[in-house]
Amino acid sequence: MENNKNLSKLQIRSFVLSVIESLKFQNNLNYPNINDIITTLKSIEDKKTVCEILIKELLTSHNQSNIAIVSTLLLNCVDRKILENKLFEVLKDKKINDEKKSIVLEILTAAGKALTYDEYNNYFNDASKVINEDTIKLLNSAMVNPEAKIDFLDFFSSLKNDEKILLLDSLSEDYGNDLIVNLVGNIAYIENDNEILLTILDIFNRYKSPLAIEPLEFLSEYSNESKIRNISKKILKEYTFAKIDINKTKHITKVMDDESVLEPLRMTLPDGEGNIGIIVSRIIKSSGKIQVIALVANDISGITGCFGFSEITKEDFIKIVTKFSSFDEQVKLEHDYLMPLIKHFKEINFKTNNIVPYEFLCFEPLCKSETQNFDEKTSILSIIDDKFKDIAGKLNNEMLDSILNLAFIKKWFFNERQIESLKNVFDKIYETQDINIFEDYYADIFNESFKTVLKNRLKISALIYSSISENISIALYSLSLEENSHIFDNFLKILYKKSIYQHFLQMENNLTDSKKTLNIFFLKNKKNESIHKANINIINQIINEIETKWKMI
Repeated sequence: MENNKNLSKLQIRSFVLSVIESLKFQNNLNYPNINDIITTLKSIEDKKTVCEILIKELLTSHNQSNIAIVSTLLLNCVDRKILENKLFEVLKDKKINDEKKSIVLEILTAAGKALTYDEYNNYFNDASKVINEDTIKLLNSAMVNPEAKIDFLDFFSSLKNDEKILLLDSLSEDYGNDLIVNLVGNIAYIENDNEILLTILDIFNRYKSPLAIEPLEFLSEYSNESKIRNISKKILKEYTFAKIDINKTKHITKVMDDESVLEPLRMTLPDGEGNIGIIVSRIIKSSGKIQVIALVANDISGITGCFGFSEITKEDFIKIVTKFSSFDEQVKLEHDYLMPLIKHFKEINFKTNNIVPYEFLCFEPLCKSETQNFDEKTSILSIIDDKFKDIAGKLNNEMLDSILNLAFIKKWFFNERQIESLKNVFDKIYETQDINIFEDYYADIFNESFKTVLKNRLKISALIYSSISENISIALYSLSLEENSHIFDNFLKILYKKSIYQHFLQMENNLTDSKKTLNIFFLKNKKNESIHKANINIINQIINEIETKWKMI
């Protein structure tokens, strides 16, 4: 189609139907031309007509393959707003039966639009039957489909507490066994309300599912309420006496290993705040498409963000990889290390009471594989120690310089967001114009707890860097050892000085910019007021003294 802008409705209909027929003939949505077809359909200006034609085909189709083809085209070729409006028109049409409306409902769900209970009653003749069938689909899908779990948790999180309890009670009464435990298990990690947690525990106790063991262990150790901890421990004991078969939990992993291949993980090296990017991917054997989960983990806060897709093209995956590492060096690492790494960061979440994003909890099963060499419960720090303990050694200042010159280490700065007491250092240096005063605060800032965090950061850096350079990775690990404590302290002091230097350079830059943009709206910001009051001569004097006296590679 050379010109898609001035097509008549008849021409559009003819083209859309020919596309559907060609896809029916191929009987495969994955054949090479599908992306070109989608691009062409999306380029048609009259999108409303495209949508109407596809929906008409959907409602007249009786073959599941045809329904899948039309559904895919609707989801990929039509603007979401137009699609939603047209699908809701179908739901409101009293002449259309519940079976056809259920197909429409599946497309709405895939588009991220959920119906309320009242809408079910308004749109369907037998709403309870549709809800029941929809719930069964959700329960079965959630066993292997992360998006199904996320849809449920999105809906669950939108409810009031009493509505949450009613929903859980209803699900547990109507749908027993592993399916319900699999669906609601992640609630244990994200919910703080005792009544809701007690309802979850009742489900775990009633159905004795091996899928409940991990959330029970979490609640027994990390819940803030002694009552919840004690009940969780009691249920775990009952599980032990009942001889629950833990191997059943490996079924989902086996299904995924049969259907897809876990690739080496892609990781970024830690930044100055301890953030690491991790991309996990699996190649689906039947189609060549890719399952992906991308997360950000922090060595102080734990896992802080996550998104994922159950099925995307290789081209879309490359875009994600490129964007994910646009500012940081990316390294490939064997997937054997993945689950111990995840365990490490999840435990940080648990110990610091930072809720693990439920998107990650839903996608986490994609990270597991029966072919991983390390048990997922093994400490990643122990694995790293075993890897380097026989080859690590004493460092000298020359080796420290090499470490400080690494591209990712050059980005290691500390700021007030990470260390609140740094503000006192910055303020005192500005007040006294004495840069040596930083020594007075060193022991307080770099206490044993924070030193341990930084040593662990070096160890994980060593593991990641081992894919690039063995010698540098050994040096990074060696820097964390007690025998190199003097070199490590020098390393910290240089980072400390760099952080002070960076702070005053930023002050100088902000002050210069504020003078260029000085107006009443700029001054309304209190932070900008303090910048404006700062003395540029004092700042320049401090910067000059730092550049003259301090060694900072």
